[in-house]
Amino acid sequence: MRKRTTTKTVKTERESITLPTEFSEPAGELTDYPLLVYGREGVGKTSLFQSPDTFYLLFEPTKALRLKKRDINTWKEFKQYLSLLEKDQDLYKRVIIDTVDLAYELCFEYVCKQQGFEHPGDEEYGKGWNAISTEFANAITRLCKLKCGVVFISHANFRKVKRRSGLEYDVIEPAMKGQARKIVEPIVDMICYYGYSTQDDNRVLTILGTDHLVAKNKIDGHFLTPEGTPIETIPMGDSAQQAHDNFVSAFNNELSDGVIVKGGDQKKNGNRSKTATGKRRTKKIVRRKK
Repeated sequence: MRKRTTTKTVKTERESITLPTEFSEPAGELTDYPLLVYGREGVGKTSLFQSPDTFYLLFEPTKALRLKKRDINTWKEFKQYLSLLEKDQDLYKRVIIDTVDLAYELCFEYVCKQQGFEHPGDEEYGKGWNAISTEFANAITRLCKLKCGVVFISHANFRKVKRRSGLEYDVIEPAMKGQARKIVEPIVDMICYYGYSTQDDNRVLTILGTDHLVAKNKIDGHFLTPEGTPIETIPMGDSAQQAHDNFVSAFNNELSDGVIVKGGDQKKNGNRSKTATGKRRTKKIVRRKK
């Protein structure tokens, strides 16, 4: 006699596992997305995200701004706050890591001490570096799985690149150590460079990259002009509030005046005007002296 078989549903601890039949929808608010914003000191990176529903984990303490914040002195302390955020995920809409450069340095020190070596290069077969990478990646992944959005803030680094012809040029990139960049940059949906335009010396936020500047925008359907053209550079105005408003307006496809669209055209009063050289303006970022 043939045995009767039954179909069983595979279950996890939380819910049944099923295959999708419909498309997912992108998040509808800018605060939902993981971002990396980098730039020179004092340009306004920290103040860009000031709001009552934003929580700052400050690895670089500041007393100049009115924030909901905690100063972080050790990697262990940071992980304790991360655990608190996982337990109460509706408390904030956005968490700021300022700066991720120093967060990685604290992780580096923590793992070296835990593993009992002075430098990860002292360990055989890259075991030391792998231990740091695993520790840092686990924390970053936990952060990005929170219901709220996450913003990683970094300083800017100007690196000389030499072509085969012998000519040199600057590349503007986040100042994180290489191992941290390999973890953070792929996981965020945007990389934004906050700097100054040489045309008028005003602050601008560049969200599309070139050979000379690291930036990206993976958020589908946003950061377009009202006519539907992708935005490359956003004017940030003269204040933190104006910078925030312009950033949100650009996300909502409502900003036109002053933006630079993909290809290098600038929008003025709803009309396009080419730059004086006809080149993309993202290659013309002021490198201000410290």
